Amino acid sequence: MPLDTSETQNLVDALDKFDSDVRSKAEAVLVKGAVQIKKNLQEDARGSRYFKQFAKKISYETTKRKNTTEVEIGPENDKPTGKNPGGGPGAAIAYFGGANGGGGTLDFDEPVEREFDSIDEYMKKLGDAL
Repeated sequence: MPLDTSETQNLVDALDKFDSDVRSKAEAVLVKGAVQIKKNLQEDARGSRYFKQFAKKISYETTKRKNTTEVEIGPENDKPTGKNPGGGPGAAIAYFGGANGGGGTLDFDEPVEREFDSIDEYMKKLGDAL
């Protein structure tokens, strides 16, 4: 189920027309939201009987470009290591389930959507201040 972030993106796009100070404040709101979303996802993973280990792998990355700021949040893919030389299916099974059943017990949408209202509220306050 895709998440609808169009309203937040529309607001960020509108802020592109304002000076860099306002833009940096909007980016700070997005980063604050990303940190909280990361914490929500980690908390949800820690509560899982089978997928607790994914809590420490959940992170976020911010990419800034000329007119946009992107935030990517979620568990890092399993990378090959000495103990696990082949890598592994990782978070895909935890969130979406396996081809032969099992997994799919972690919910990505709810912990993320929990923060959308807060982000929108901060962005509205920033817009009202202008």
